Amino acid sequence: MATPADIKIAPASVTFKTVDLGNTKGGVTISVDTDYTDVTTDQFGTSMLDKRALGEHVTVTVPLVEYTQANIGTALPLSTDVSGSRKNLGSLPGTSMLGLSGRLVIRPVGTSGAEDIIVHKAVVEDVADISISPEEERITEVTFRGFIDTARTAGDYLVQFGDSTA
Repeated sequence: MATPADIKIAPASVTFKTVDLGNTKGGVTISVDTDYTDVTTDQFGTSMLDKRALGEHVTVTVPLVEYTQANIGTALPLSTDVSGSRKNLGSLPGTSMLGLSGRLVIRPVGTSGAEDIIVHKAVVEDVADISISPEEERITEVTFRGFIDTARTAGDYLVQFGDSTA
């Protein structure tokens, strides 16, 4: 039987490295996927005996509607800041993104943390096109990707769903 109180509708606030990224438009999307390998043997041909997890991935897509220098800096983590008024882009190949990662918290508005989704180490992996139009808001769609946080315990290396204080 359905419980109406369990049906959730709310926008989300998003913080990255403790900085509120501001308003969004179009909703925040969290995707979790797992890579698997099929376990087979010669004796049973291509029939599966088991399926084993190889790795988990989390991506979070955030359509930022507040076009600020701070958000441009978040969206373009390899950019350099020029006196707070401009971001320059053009880094050398081989730059590690791990050092640019930080805690990403998605919190449904009106909640106090019990429904948080926390990616322990996230970094911007992709920025969709930034369109400038006289008819619509300028939206910067940013896709974050989670890294394994080896300082945490097994089962909690990547992402938490729910109360982080529990």
